[in-house]
This record gives sequence, C-alpha cells and structure tokens, in this order.
Amino acid sequence: MSDFPDDLLNILHARRTQLKVAFEITERSVLSDLDEVKDRLTTLKGRGAQFAIDDFGTAYSNLALLNRFHFDYIKIDRQFVQDIVRDGLALVESIAFLAKQVGTVVIAEGVEHPAQLRILETINVPLAQGYLFARPGSAREFAKGYAATLGSSVAH
Repeated sequence: MSDFPDDLLNILHARRTQLKVAFEITERSVLSDLDEVKDRLTTLKGRGAQFAIDDFGTAYSNLALLNRFHFDYIKIDRQFVQDIVRDGLALVESIAFLAKQVGTVVIAEGVEHPAQLRILETINVPLAQGYLFARPGSAREFAKGYAATLGSSVAH
C-alpha cells in the first residue's frame, strides 16, 4: 500500500475528468496500522476521491470501521438485499438509518427484482446496483456507454 496513494494522486492529477472517483474498501482481514491507513485515505479524500465501505455487515466491515473512517457510501451487502422481500427488511432499514445518522449515503448491492427496488425506494435507500440495471461489463464497454451518454447530453 505504500506507493498506492501517491500513484493514485498522480493519476488523478494527470487525467482530468468529470467522473468522480470512488473506491470500494472491502476488508477481508483486520487492517494493520490503522493510523497510517486513515492518513492515506484522508489525503486522497482531500484530493477529491470518495470511499465506500463494501459488503457492510459482513466479515470485518463493521461499526468500528465505520466509526474510524468517514466513508462517503455504505454498500449494503447483497445477501441482505436478497432477503428484503421475505424477512430482511428490518436489517436493511437499520443499516439505512445508521448511514443517515453518520452522514453516509447508502447503496444497495445485488438488486435483481423490481420488488426489491420498490421496497428500497420506500425506505429511502437512494442508490442501488445489480442485475436489474445492468450486467457487469469490461472497461471498454463502460467507456463506450459513457461516451454515448456524453454524446446524447451534448445533443440535447
């Protein structure tokens, strides 16, 4: 991780874009040297980068991590979203409430069905991703779609 923040800052400086850069932090094990990690994330945030805690509620992505680092987004893990129609509503609502209290935006992962999206909308989860919207694609497919979007917004 030692060169990553500097490399990233150089890329952000060299490549001006209207896209916002948001990094997903997925903690699969306990982070070491939390003060150094926090300093590096703070430096990147100061340069405009945003951060999302991915898979919130699983593994080490927990309340302590949320309290230590001020994330821009909390991504609710798809396993919770998958159960929202049957019996997972209370948990998703709780995560959304918690996010609001700490000034973080919620993103629901793994939205595959319109019923899931309707429930998320009723509990004010503002962002969602999943197969309902699009399948994963390559960087080339993203660039092509992004370019098409720019062309259509310029034309109108």
